[in-house]
Amino acid sequence: MPHLPRVLLLLLVAGLPLVGAADFAKDIKPLLTTHCTECHTDKKAKGGVDLGMFSDESAVRRDLPTWRKVAEQLTNREMPTDKAKVPLKDSDRALLLTWIDGTLKSALAEAAKVKDPGPAPLRRLTRTQYRNTIRDLLGVELDAAELVNLPSDSERGYDTYAGTLTLSPLLFEKYHAAATQVVAALRAPSSDATPAQTKAWAAVFCANPGTTPATQKSAARTILTTFARRAYRRPPAPDELARLFKLYDTVAGSRPFEDAIRLSLTATLVSPNFLLRVEADRGTRGAKEGYPLTSHELATRLSYLLWSTMPDQELADLADKGTLNQPAVLNAQIKRMLADQRARALSDGFFATWLQINHLDRARPTEQQFPAFTAKLRQAMYEEAMRFVDELRVSDGSLLDLLKSDYTFINEDLAKHYGIVGVSGPELRKVALKPEQQRGGVLGMGAVLAITSHTFRTSPTLRGKWVMEVLLGTPPPPPPADVKPIDEAAGSGKAAKSFREQLEQHVTDPTCAGCHKKMDPLGFALDSYDAVGAWRSGSGDRPLDTSGTLPNGTKVTGVADLRAVLWQERAKFTNTLVEQFLLYALGRDLITADQAVIAELVTKLEADNHRFSTLIAGVATSTPFMLRKNADLPEAKRK
Repeated sequence: MPHLPRVLLLLLVAGLPLVGAADFAKDIKPLLTTHCTECHTDKKAKGGVDLGMFSDESAVRRDLPTWRKVAEQLTNREMPTDKAKVPLKDSDRALLLTWIDGTLKSALAEAAKVKDPGPAPLRRLTRTQYRNTIRDLLGVELDAAELVNLPSDSERGYDTYAGTLTLSPLLFEKYHAAATQVVAALRAPSSDATPAQTKAWAAVFCANPGTTPATQKSAARTILTTFARRAYRRPPAPDELARLFKLYDTVAGSRPFEDAIRLSLTATLVSPNFLLRVEADRGTRGAKEGYPLTSHELATRLSYLLWSTMPDQELADLADKGTLNQPAVLNAQIKRMLADQRARALSDGFFATWLQINHLDRARPTEQQFPAFTAKLRQAMYEEAMRFVDELRVSDGSLLDLLKSDYTFINEDLAKHYGIVGVSGPELRKVALKPEQQRGGVLGMGAVLAITSHTFRTSPTLRGKWVMEVLLGTPPPPPPADVKPIDEAAGSGKAAKSFREQLEQHVTDPTCAGCHKKMDPLGFALDSYDAVGAWRSGSGDRPLDTSGTLPNGTKVTGVADLRAVLWQERAKFTNTLVEQFLLYALGRDLITADQAVIAELVTKLEADNHRFSTLIAGVATSTPFMLRKNADLPEAKRK
């Protein structure tokens, strides 16, 4: 786009205002109608981008991500296409770009002024959070979720998404069964009880019941109050305690003390106050600005974000004192919690899902072609990625190491698979890398390469799509429903075409070409890794061709070039990472106000060497994380 700056200069000389001064109805809408809406309107809009829905500027301000995509397409001259009936003049392209830029900046500035935390939907504990909370609450070494086969929370996307964390009657029955079993697992001290079992018993049965009904009743009050405080992640209300006491009193006369207590403990574990993340409404319904969370609500949000479990005693004590909301106290707790081994939950919860390697168990390369891909190697690949992220957390390293690094974590099996010598034993350890070893960062990790392959070969398209979606935040639209798959069995012998030749022929279809031109060069740059991530020099009896040209004209000839391209796009990578972590932390769709939070945090990261703690603390101290507002009920429900 070498001539666009000249166009902007001409506009300036002509006296045309450039920043957001164009009128949407008069200047912008006609251009969209002429050049865009023929293909980008209604449900059949190409690329899933419906520009016909933007009737005025306020609608644009409510959907900034879409207009960032529009700006990128215009900047890269990908839209309108060369085959457009009416070509877009350079002056009109410049006008659109400057209007979008000005509108985006103005919308973000306005959003930053209003402390709008967005909605805070009610949600239950995730499967992982439930398992960990039962473990820490009762001290029993049981996987409560596995005991009753709790279903996975989300097959696609983050398991923290509130929209999927509902509580059906069938699921409630499973929770009741799990509660009954874990409470029954509490063992009174005995000669054959383990130290862990004795400790767990003492933590729950924290008062001596004595031998009289009066002393037992007093002990029951102490035990149930203490347990409910921890289970509800806050001091229980008098009426909540009264219900637990009444349940105990009802059965205490006919059952042994311990049995009566177990019944009340079970009731606590199926209470909405335990199973759900309850936050009380306060303030005015329908207000735009939010109000601060209570210390207990903040402690709960923070603990489940960083540890995927309930607050520990130190966090709970600070919540009781009401000091957790103080900036110095909060930042000190974030630092402490990140240093704790329980923060490994960030790796398994957020990073594994964002990188999509939480689905590594679905990789099914054929055993005949890839006999080295054993269950042990699969696990080592997953752990390589998780240990890499853990290293960033513990050392407070740069998140840009995910793009390129001179180290990784491998054991003997993985080292052999990667062709790296000098590593022995089953334990993963940090290993320095040389450039010729072609590893470093996520692009060279076996887990990523395996999940982006088919059972019998690599998939340049899947790998390119992964780079676009995961690292750059620009996912291509789904393929057309009627697209025909490549017939890889066609042809034989010397006349047979390579897969690359077949793919290039396939994408001559205009409905496929646009996306494949973006994805395939990125994916072919990774084709020196086979379907399970081992380095190779050819495919069968054919040499590899890992070259390609990106839509902007940049040529890539392998993974080193691809890393260089991504390094140039590190600002986009940073924006994507921040956006994804905010999605994970909030568990809801993002709103315009969140875009201002993202922009501010990206700036902080760029000024702070992209440190791991800057990302985590930035989200944990942001407006949508620390504030909440009441749901704005529809008119029909207000009456």
